[in-house]
Amino acid sequence: MVVKPWAQRKRTVSQIVPEVQAKLSRVPGLQILAATPSALPGGSNFPIEFVIASTAEPEQLLQFAQKIQMKAAQSGYFFFPSADRSQDRPAAG
Repeated sequence: MVVKPWAQRKRTVSQIVPEVQAKLSRVPGLQILAATPSALPGGSNFPIEFVIASTAEPEQLLQFAQKIQMKAAQSGYFFFPSADRSQDRPAAG
């Protein structure tokens, strides 16, 4: 979604996003997150991200990530906590 230029609106993006999120949350069967893109190139759209690296087996790592995801969901502080299953991607080195 692209908002109107500053001169044509009275609210900030931070004020608009909760309204948009409320409307998106009413779409049955979908989990949609309204997020503002990072101001820095290559930055994340999310204020908090965790990278879990280990020499453990991928399945053990996934189980640990899912535990963190469950605790995040139970906390009520996160919209859509998710665990990215990127353990099969080789690390840049």
